[in-house]
Amino acid sequence: MGKDADRFVTPSALPDYGVEMTDKWLRELESRGAFPCRVYLSPRKFVYSETELQAWIEKKKRERESDTPAAA
Repeated sequence: MGKDADRFVTPSALPDYGVEMTDKWLRELESRGAFPCRVYLSPRKFVYSETELQAWIEKKKRERESDTPAAA
């Protein structure tokens, strides 16, 4: 694997990243463009791009921080 090659995350490993959602909800978010899209390896096997997943997590962190009122 090259230096810039992306790694992949299986659906069963999503909780390791703090993502604990049902498949139905993940599909809904994906269809809205609000979660990284699946990368299909075969008709029934898919994974997620770790780079895209990490970017999504960082975006959620930034959104949380911008929604938090400043401490007095």
